[in-house]
Order: sequence, then C-alpha cells, then structure tokens
Amino acid sequence: MTDYKGIKGFTIPNVSSDPANLMQGQVWYNSTSGTLKAAVPGVGAWSSGNDMTAIYGMRFGFGTLTAGMCAGGEPSASTNSQTYDGTSWTDVNNINTGRHNEAGAGSGTTSAGLIYKNQTEAYNGTSWSEVSAAMNTDRSSLSGNGTQTATIAMGGSTGGPGGYKNLTESWNGASWTVENILNTTRSGATSLGVQGAAIYVGGYTGAATSDKAEEWNGTSWTEVADLNTGRNNSLSRGGTVADGLVAGGYAGSRLGNTETWDGTSWTEAADLAVARYAVAGQGTSSAAFAAGGNNPSDNYTAVTEEWSAPDTATVTITTS
Repeated sequence: MTDYKGIKGFTIPNVSSDPANLMQGQVWYNSTSGTLKAAVPGVGAWSSGNDMTAIYGMRFGFGTLTAGMCAGGEPSASTNSQTYDGTSWTDVNNINTGRHNEAGAGSGTTSAGLIYKNQTEAYNGTSWSEVSAAMNTDRSSLSGNGTQTATIAMGGSTGGPGGYKNLTESWNGASWTVENILNTTRSGATSLGVQGAAIYVGGYTGAATSDKAEEWNGTSWTEVADLNTGRNNSLSRGGTVADGLVAGGYAGSRLGNTETWDGTSWTEAADLAVARYAVAGQGTSSAAFAAGGNNPSDNYTAVTEEWSAPDTATVTITTS
C-alpha cells in the first residue's frame, strides 16, 4: 500500500463491495472477498442473434446494433431491404436497382442512409429514391463510410485483370468528387470511420490477399499498421479511426477471425461462430451485428451474430 501511495499519491480504497461505474485502471481492495481487484478494458465476444428473413451475402449494412439495416446483395442482385431492431429482422421497402458488392453510408441511423455502386440511392427511413448524380467511376467491391450527406468511397473493381482501382471519391449530398488515390490498389477491402477520417483495410490486389491498412485524413492516404491476418470481403465497424473492428473475410478459406483497432495497432479478438466472407453489418467497436455471408459450405447464410465489448471488466489481482 505504501509503495502504491508513493507512486499514485493515494492509497488503494478498501471497500466491502465492488464499486459501480468503473474506469479503466481503477484499483481497489474488496474486504468481503479479501481480494485485490482492478478495472481493465473489456473483452469483446460474438453471440447468436436471430436470422435474417432470407439468405444473403455481398450486401451493405448501416445503422446500429439495435437500429440497423441491410440492403441488396446476392443471390440474384437482390433489391431486398431489411431492418434489424437488435432482436429480429423486418422486410421494408426495396431498393430501386438490385445490386451486390455495393457500398454505402449511414452511420448511427436507419433514417438517412445511402447506397452506391453504379447508381446512387438514398433512404429516408421509409423508402429509397434514386439520386441523379452517378459516381465518376462505376465499380463494384468498393468500400465506403460516412453519412447520407458526407461520404467517402474507395477502391473497388471494374472487372477484368486490370480492373482493380486505387480511386477515392467523396460525396457531399449532391455530387461525387474525385480525391487523392490510395497507396495500394485493391478491391474487396473494408473500412471504418467517417468522410474526413477513415481506415481502409485488407482486400485483394489482383495477385494476393492484402493485410495493408491505410488512414485517410480528409486529404491523403498514409499506410498504418498491417492486419494480423490479411483478408478480403470482411466486415468492419467503427465510427472513428481510433476505435474499430474487422471480422470474417476470405484468405484461401472462410475466416472467423476478429481484430480490434485502437488507432495504433490491430489485436486478435474472439472469432465469429460461423466463419464467412461477404458478411454485412454495422454498429460500433463495442456493439455491432454481422449478418449473412458465404459460409464454409460455400452457401449464403441468414445467420446473424452480435458483437459486445464492454468498456471495462473486473479482474482479481494475484501473485505467482
């Protein structure tokens, strides 16, 4: 206790029960159990959610764990659109143009979303409307982040051996503008963040699966720490460049691997129960959903899993 006080300037609290509203790094002695305890960062895990109303893969999702949406996808370049309330899926009004391998935006809400690939459509909470402004370069397997009126789209493919793109475009609610290009050309990567601050990670270069991650500052791309496991067509979620996760994907086989991002490095976390690629989802690094995708049997699935990562967890300090 004396050494701790000398370092921290105060003694370890002696309490009869664990305190509420813990902060990471907090330390206390529980006199009832006779144990020294501390609050550490919480460890995330996936749990089962209810299935989508049908099987899908290669679709885009936006919103949150308890107010989410997925649209489009395979099979058959679907026009289907569904909402998720954290418990069950409900079919809502279809998108106007069926598509798969699309991207979109709608951070934190299902009442103002955007979906794009070649055509751009906007969602108002009830229905989808075609937006007249097309992207400067039509492409699939691209990624995007942001809101309905402030979005960034990057990478993708126009098909064929030379079709992989390093392009970046931004959306202001009315039109698309060409921005500075990625450092590594690739398709099927995933991303997290917002229009002015994003991370673009993984993908396929045309020759190999990539583990590269790049950070966008609103003007240009800079390479940051690589993924532990390179992959393409994975799920990523997180509204900032300092806090996010990547899950699933493909790297010679379907992956269940999940990695969390703290703004500096990637850390292995709990795997998805069902390994898959082309999985959709949305949310934050502490609460997200993963829906659909292509499973190890090479079938599309309706399976939904929910990610939960508490801010803090209590551990007992022991000596050994």
